[in-house]
Amino acid sequence: QARRDPARSPRESPLPGAMSKGSQTAPGSRREWKVGSMDPADICFTQSSIGSNVTDYMDKLEMGSQAPPIRVYKQDGQWHSLDNRRLAAYRGLGLDSIPTQRVYLSHNNGRSNKDGTEQTIRQEAARKSTTTCGGKDILIRGAGCMLLGI
Repeated sequence: QARRDPARSPRESPLPGAMSKGSQTAPGSRREWKVGSMDPADICFTQSSIGSNVTDYMDKLEMGSQAPPIRVYKQDGQWHSLDNRRLAAYRGLGLDSIPTQRVYLSHNNGRSNKDGTEQTIRQEAARKSTTTCGGKDILIRGAGCMLLGI
């Protein structure tokens, strides 16, 4: 994974060929969830805050651990993350390419709601959508700091 070049300007297009490396079929659907890579700066946070254990993720990533792809979905022309701690860790490390998996709001996410029905990506996204700044930054609880568009 490459580190971000501070002199490099952000990409104009949020996904130039980023989702072309592989795919898998979403549960209960014929549409595929595409696996690829993206610049973390092109992905918005969905939550307003995360726990301070994001630093643990950063340490593990720096030591070479592999994390599963960050699940992203597109809404209103913007890419959003369902995996905000990992996105914050990647941004904090200054990486310019991270593993992603494009998911669709209409698909099941493999979890159950309290009533036993299948939870959809849309329900998970709605539950996590607490950002008040359009997903540009996120508060790290307990650390007293905020990642601002890193």
